[in-house]
Amino acid sequence: MKCAEFIEELSGVCERAQTAKLLAAPKLGFGIDESTDVSHTSEMIIYVQYADVYEDWNIELEYFAMVPALGSGVKELFDTVTGAVKNRSKVLFDKWVTFASDGPSVMVGSQNSVVQRLKVIKPWLVDNHCVGHREPLAAKDAFDSVRHCAKLGEVVHACGSFFSWSTERRIELKNIATANEDDTTQVGMACKTR
Repeated sequence: MKCAEFIEELSGVCERAQTAKLLAAPKLGFGIDESTDVSHTSEMIIYVQYADVYEDWNIELEYFAMVPALGSGVKELFDTVTGAVKNRSKVLFDKWVTFASDGPSVMVGSQNSVVQRLKVIKPWLVDNHCVGHREPLAAKDAFDSVRHCAKLGEVVHACGSFFSWSTERRIELKNIATANEDDTTQVGMACKTR
């Protein structure tokens, strides 16, 4: 068996096991985010949240699928996410009651958006702005509104650059951390993220 065949077979086993859990769950929530793979293909990653009836009703959040996005417009994104869920099982689509995204207007706009199209066929749908995306945006807004914090990102980036580009400086930082009984301090490559 070739490696690709082995991976495909294993992923099929995992997908069937997950689908069984999802079919047993009373309701489901789906969250999406867009990404680009190494070949610059636009992809949509889909997560699913559910109550695992086999594990004492624990609430689980798991990877569901990564599928090529059919485009960047409302209709294409709507077709991508609904198609991915329906392709796994129409029953899963019927159990879908919540939707989360990173909050752009194409996803959650009040006039024409993925959420608005979903609410046409699922009027009870609850839509959420993903906390993983909302929290950094809120933090940025808070820092930007305080004059003393407005340049904090630049300062943090400059400190990371200062220590990451010199072995002597990294040793010095490690000595400072040890003196302060801090065993978690480490320096990675400085980069700008939100």
